[in-house]
Amino acid sequence: MSTTSQEPIRLRIDGMTCGGCVARVERALRSVPGVTQARVNLATESASIDVGERPPDRSKLMNAVRRAGYDADTFRPGDQIMSGLERTNENRLREQRQSLAQAVGLGLPIIVLHVLSPMLRSGGTGGQVWPVTIQALLCAALFGSSAGAPILVGGVRALIHRSFNMDLLITLGVVTAFVAGVVGLVMAAEHPVHFHAAAMILVFINLGRYFELRARRNASSAMSSLARRMPGTALRVTENGTKSVPIERLNIGDRVRVAAHTIVPVDGLVVEGEAALDESAVTGESTPRHRSVGEIVAAGTMVTDGLLTIEATRVGSESTIGRIIRMVENAQAGKTRMQRIADRVAGVFVPIVVTCAVATLFGTRLLGGTDWSVAITRAVAVLVIACPCAMGLATPTAVLVATGTAALQGILVRDAAALEAAGKI
Repeated sequence: MSTTSQEPIRLRIDGMTCGGCVARVERALRSVPGVTQARVNLATESASIDVGERPPDRSKLMNAVRRAGYDADTFRPGDQIMSGLERTNENRLREQRQSLAQAVGLGLPIIVLHVLSPMLRSGGTGGQVWPVTIQALLCAALFGSSAGAPILVGGVRALIHRSFNMDLLITLGVVTAFVAGVVGLVMAAEHPVHFHAAAMILVFINLGRYFELRARRNASSAMSSLARRMPGTALRVTENGTKSVPIERLNIGDRVRVAAHTIVPVDGLVVEGEAALDESAVTGESTPRHRSVGEIVAAGTMVTDGLLTIEATRVGSESTIGRIIRMVENAQAGKTRMQRIADRVAGVFVPIVVTCAVATLFGTRLLGGTDWSVAITRAVAVLVIACPCAMGLATPTAVLVATGTAALQGILVRDAAALEAAGKI
């Protein structure tokens, strides 16, 4: 048996934030004996793993991903990546909308207090301290909210697993700003300005993640529309008549009755009846074709007029529409040349940014002659302004939208690299 004859193993991957995360998950999967190739897609949060003659157990693959600092789960048999991802994205978008509301609700008062603090200070004992103290308390509440806690936990987890990702950059930035603010407050510094910086970072990060999740939801809608062309149930012919069953329970050899204005759920042979079929979803031909006893019909086509009884020859993910969806998913899991370059850059991006931030901190303090407050502000700016998320997300999202939209129009792209090459025609 050749090593390419095995069906690729698919996994859900959770916790990735940038192209560097993609590179680390791929390395972790390739380190498992029996894996010949691993392709991870940030936009679909999935992994496609090619295996050899002795495929590894799925639990070993998931453990390898978890050791790298991320979460992994399996796809159920017949589950399609995009149909599940659309529901996941809707839930995450709703949660992120709530996190953004908390970030603005707690962060905006901190920023307002910082701007108005010169006017709020009084001449009495401790009069200059209370505005900053309120900022510190609000900032601590922000860290404990859904707007800050998941990011901080992700950063600590990345540090434990020595996995440099975007969460770690943000965590270093906000914690450095908060600690510097607390130190300035305790030491009664003249301008302890760092609480508002931490708040602004979390507000902008949550706003950016909201837009990112909304883009992912919109990008997944095309493929989800393709998956929805398969009906959820079918009328199986039994000795006692017909019975509605989920299409996952259909087997080869079952007889299925398909009425007018109903989508054919399986590939099969017509054993009774005749009808006109709209096959545009499979062939692109919009004119209905006449089908009768002895002819082959494909899943995903629609009966426009008539009534058919079909004996199933291929069901589920092995049917015509199922294989089309899987082909498009495989194309989306592939990588273009630009995406591979972006992933390689993102893989070393975070350590470089941390190094630059440390150099900025000590360079500003020692060579620039400024105080530590200014040096810390500049170091924090370096940490949080360098966001590789867009670099790692832009290309797979473009491929996701292009292949999904093309599939809806009857154009099937077998490989993402072919899509990239088509632009040079």
